[in-house]
Amino acid sequence: TEAAAERLKNEGITEIHSSSCGRAVETARHTADKLGLEVIAHDFIREIGWGARGGEELAHNGNPWLTVDDMVMNGQNLMNLSWREDEPFCRNRTVDFVDRVGEGIDNWLSMLGYEREGALYRVKGENTKRTIAMFSHAGASSAALSHMFSLPFPYYCKAFSASLTAITI
Repeated sequence: TEAAAERLKNEGITEIHSSSCGRAVETARHTADKLGLEVIAHDFIREIGWGARGGEELAHNGNPWLTVDDMVMNGQNLMNLSWREDEPFCRNRTVDFVDRVGEGIDNWLSMLGYEREGALYRVKGENTKRTIAMFSHAGASSAALSHMFSLPFPYYCKAFSASLTAITI
């Protein structure tokens, strides 16, 4: 946490946002304290979960990264835009969490002056030339970035997903 604060201290950050979960808030506070800023916590960017929606079993208990590995081994297309409705994610609670993060990201970006139009964001507000930090969790970050870049979540999980501790700029 101190290493992240040290790395970020010269980025010109003017606002710090975070998941409302303790781990992310604690990490964000180190940077906030170093910069003399407050941490603004959000529930939408809390870590994602997984597991069966019903009583049925899912391979790997529905862990999305292991599920995606199985999809690759089975030759499934990770760029499938209907991934939410298709096996194996159609029965997985991950979809609900990913959608919660996507909706939250759009609302948050709207407050910052960016409106989603289809697959893109347009600048609609004033003062959008500032540097903002968001502290979250690997799953929530993957859900947010896949949504922001209009990439299917399974594809993002395999191709771009950050390690458990990472700074994405």
